[in-house]
Amino acid sequence: MTERFVMRVENNFKGRQLIKNLKKSLNKDTYRLKVRYSGARPIGTSPYSTLKENATSLRVYITTNKHGANISDEEIMHVRRDNFDLIRAYEGLAEINNVLDRTNDVLENKLDLMLAVFKEDKKFKSVEKAFYALGSHSVA
Repeated sequence: MTERFVMRVENNFKGRQLIKNLKKSLNKDTYRLKVRYSGARPIGTSPYSTLKENATSLRVYITTNKHGANISDEEIMHVRRDNFDLIRAYEGLAEINNVLDRTNDVLENKLDLMLAVFKEDKKFKSVEKAFYALGSHSVA
């Protein structure tokens, strides 16, 4: 039984859901999915594998249940094609998540700056006045 790499996903809720959905739609009589963990290995752990709790990404492999059979490139493409919408949706969500994370970082930095100004200048008696003075004109 040859194990073939299918894809790598982030170890988060969306990535685990994608793998769960792939397993549901897979022909279990013929194929089986294996998930391997990737990520940093803390000192004192095995240099050959990553523990589930330390994984930052998940590698998905497919194997055949037929004894002595190998999985062809066409079969790998068939699995990818059948689940193309799921894989595309995951990739789209991952990109949106990255954009939102960067936006959140920028907003947190701006808020930290505003709060620092607010703390140093005692004339502001409320956060709303501090925001107004900094040109925001709204607390939202």
